[in-house]
Amino acid sequence: MRYLLCLFIACFSIVVSAQDLPVQKFTTRNGLSNSIVYRITQTRDGFLWFSTDDGLMRYDGSDFTSYSTKDGLQSSFIFGTLETDSSLLVSSYGAGVVNFLPDTCYRISSDNDELKYPIDLFRNKAGLWSIDRNGIVYRFGGNRFKRFLVPGMEKCIASKLLETSSGDLFLATGGYLCRYVAGNKLEKLSIPGLPVNVMFNALLELKDHTILSLPCFAQVMNISPVV
Repeated sequence: MRYLLCLFIACFSIVVSAQDLPVQKFTTRNGLSNSIVYRITQTRDGFLWFSTDDGLMRYDGSDFTSYSTKDGLQSSFIFGTLETDSSLLVSSYGAGVVNFLPDTCYRISSDNDELKYPIDLFRNKAGLWSIDRNGIVYRFGGNRFKRFLVPGMEKCIASKLLETSSGDLFLATGGYLCRYVAGNKLEKLSIPGLPVNVMFNALLELKDHTILSLPCFAQVMNISPVV
């Protein structure tokens, strides 16, 4: 049986002594191009990639390498990255999704050039996905991103997407947690204790198949079965 674990967190603090957990701080003083960082991704080769307000930064364990419009990116406002089998996909805010390679990069097309402001990228068995700043979901197919439109999504403002190990597709929206079911239909989950009319910031499947969700501005923890 799968469970939905809802952690409703208003704020929290963790106090750790320096002796227990050493902390190294990265700023513009020691290599970052900008101290505003949106995402950190580690690729299979061990590099860390920092998505910042002023370009994409690669960290090799000792030094930073900066990539910006001078290196072929069409925008230096980078919101996120996703590793593929052959390259690094970049959410280039204002310039769409960019396929980034060491010696070249190019923008991936979208229908009617709509996907200009992607804020997140996802990859699962169902394909490659992106969500833009307006909460519109796009799926990659036919060498381009296309709007993912199914009944029930007309007014959805999406924030996160998750495909579980069993193949279920969950979508966090600006108000509800939904599940995509066969027959191209999106259904709202109605589970006791699951909040509505709140934004969900995160979705994660744990090893025991529990789904971890993180809504904004709530203060209760509840576990309910997904039926």
